[in-house]
Amino acid sequence: MIKRVWLPLIALFAMPFFSHAWDPLPEEIEGWFMQGVRYYKGEEGVEPDFGKAISYWNRAADQGYVQAQFNLGVLYDTVGTVQNPWEAFRYYKLAADKGYAPAQFNVGVAFEKGDGIAKDLRKAKHYYGLAKNQNYAPAIKRLQRLTASSNK
Repeated sequence: MIKRVWLPLIALFAMPFFSHAWDPLPEEIEGWFMQGVRYYKGEEGVEPDFGKAISYWNRAADQGYVQAQFNLGVLYDTVGTVQNPWEAFRYYKLAADKGYAPAQFNVGVAFEKGDGIAKDLRKAKHYYGLAKNQNYAPAIKRLQRLTASSNK
């Protein structure tokens, strides 16, 4: 009877002291990202393997690593075997919401073209504007072109 009561209580009170053991260190997250790059490019004696690249980048992206989120967007946007416009948009949006200008630009492109999501030129201009505020040249050009064509 005592064991049934004490063991859950011990676990309950000990958890806050040990929960940090499961949080990855920044170096680990960076390592996952870099391992994904190796598998994506086939570098350092590793054969290219998009599945493994996705796996490592997902681990880093789940921890909020912006470059991994962006790379997953690019992978889902461009690689034929895993191409998925909705997934590409989802990962670009995660990185864009953290202020990453190339991702903000790509979210703008998705809204402009309706790629993976409903077409919305107002939102496209918004995301191009966010990237433009960081002097991201492709966004500046795209926003100028979009604004000029809507003024005609």
